Amino acid sequence: MTRLYLLRFGEMTLKSPPVRRLLERALRRNLQQRLLQAHIEAVVRSDHGHLYLQVDATGAAATERVVRTTFGITSFSPVVKVEATMDAIVQAGVDLAHEQLRPGQSFAVRPRRTGSHPFSSMEVGRIVGSAVFESLAPQGGVRVDLHAPQWELSVEVRDHWAYLTSSREVGPGGMPYGTQGAILAVLHDTASAAAAWLLMRRGCTLRALLLPGGENQVPVLRAWVPGFKTSRASSTIEGQGWAGVLAEAAALAPKRGAKAIVCGLTFDQMGQTIPKGPLPVFFPLTGFDASRRARLIARVADPDLFLRQLDSGVAAGDDQPPRSGAERAAEALAQGQAQASLI
Repeated sequence: MTRLYLLRFGEMTLKSPPVRRLLERALRRNLQQRLLQAHIEAVVRSDHGHLYLQVDATGAAATERVVRTTFGITSFSPVVKVEATMDAIVQAGVDLAHEQLRPGQSFAVRPRRTGSHPFSSMEVGRIVGSAVFESLAPQGGVRVDLHAPQWELSVEVRDHWAYLTSSREVGPGGMPYGTQGAILAVLHDTASAAAAWLLMRRGCTLRALLLPGGENQVPVLRAWVPGFKTSRASSTIEGQGWAGVLAEAAALAPKRGAKAIVCGLTFDQMGQTIPKGPLPVFFPLTGFDASRRARLIARVADPDLFLRQLDSGVAAGDDQPPRSGAERAAEALAQGQAQASLI
């Protein structure tokens, strides 16, 4: 038995058609590579604005973990695929409701439609909703609540097929990994790993310079991107200070193909003057207060944590980093490189 997932991506759809195609190919390639590394057999296909992933149902948990840690994917859902006819959509919607909707609960139908069909999105919502309401009446009945339903059925009609789901899980979003230039991250604590993650999320390729303690952050980041290159530093913060560490990083970066350096220092921690060097140095955590920084660090260390935060009522956007600093950093890094056309 197989399971089908619909994968969504956000800002990539805002790019021009040639750039969007390049980014979609990169995302698809990254996903296929990560599935292969996890020994998951899968079929991946795409259309305008979505990827579709089909796997054996027994590997669903491992598949979802891979998808949840793939940069560029904003959300994903297990879906039921049927022909884009009203009868087929209604039957699939009623079947899902009988499986998942309990008597007395409230529900809503959220339709979307792309392509040419003999019905409108509003008609899909009205007809499917009526069928669900009437079919469950003998079991005790359900209520319609379009504002805060306890159960929500999403119906997405795309050309010849319709996809139905009642769940949506979040991904990291951002841009596909490797579509921008390379950065050298100075790793020594959890904050430095979070800073590197922010640039990885913008599509930057990671190289790492390990200070004492940095080796503990390598498996954390490899849960998101396996196999990046590392080098051990000869300088230390206690011995040479940040000036010496950054000088070593600036000398190593060109040898690793990196065009910039990223550190996890916050504004309050930058007590000593950071010397100017030949490469830009990014500090993406400077705009974070202590609470927000702690949430980001926890999410980077445990990709499943964000889902638990959502379940406990934390707002979906509360954990997201401010886009301005990290995004500008990635855009500045990409200037003058072959990948700059992807921005």
